Formats: sequence, C-alpha cells, structure tokens
Amino acid sequence: MTKKPQLIFKEETLSYIVQYCGSQEDLLSTFKVLQKAFIEKAMEGELAYHLGYKKHERSDTENNRNGYGQKTVITDTGELEILTL
Repeated sequence: MTKKPQLIFKEETLSYIVQYCGSQEDLLSTFKVLQKAFIEKAMEGELAYHLGYKKHERSDTENNRNGYGQKTVITDTGELEILTL
C-alpha cells in the first residue's frame, strides 16, 4: 500500500490558493511564484551554509556577499527569472 505524501502547507492555505485561482492559468501562475520563491530561498540557504554565516551577519573571513544577480532557470513548467546572491 502506498503511503499518502505529507503536505508541507496547511490545508487552509491550499484551499485559499485554489479559491484565489479562478482558472488553470491562474493556478499555473501561482505555482510559478511559489516555485521561484522556493528556489531563491533554497539557494540563499545553500550560500549561507557555504559561507558560514547568514544574510545580514558579519563575516570573520574574506568571503563576502556581493549583491544580487539575475539568472534564468529552466523548469518543467517553463523558464523562471530568479535572483541570485
């Protein structure tokens, strides 16, 4: 028997998203916004781990954050423009 995957969002949040999206196009657009936010947060966490300090913290080394850049990421749902640190 296959186990049902655990939701990472509250049921109320998912209901709100579905209500907000009046069409399949709206739902896809909302999904892309969530996907973009997730990728940016994951990359920010990876950089913090690599550098050894979080955003807005001072560094004891010469490794520094140097502003934002922009990249295009190709996903299953199309291209996304993300901000990179």
